[in-house]
Amino acid sequence: MSRVLLGATTDGLVASLTSQPLEWSEIRWTVRDPLSAMAYVQMALRLGYDPEGPASPRRPVADALDVV
Repeated sequence: MSRVLLGATTDGLVASLTSQPLEWSEIRWTVRDPLSAMAYVQMALRLGYDPEGPASPRRPVADALDVV
């Protein structure tokens, strides 16, 4: 999963993980694996392009790193 998320970020994609909709049995039933009636989806991954948001605030490197 980390490779997928890092690769997506490198390609300019935004990822969103969610499990909340899958907590409803009606929805969980419709997204199950059709080959295995016993297995249920645990997590939904959404990938897409999004407008670039503001950069995360960062401390200057000198505040966090001492070069000796």
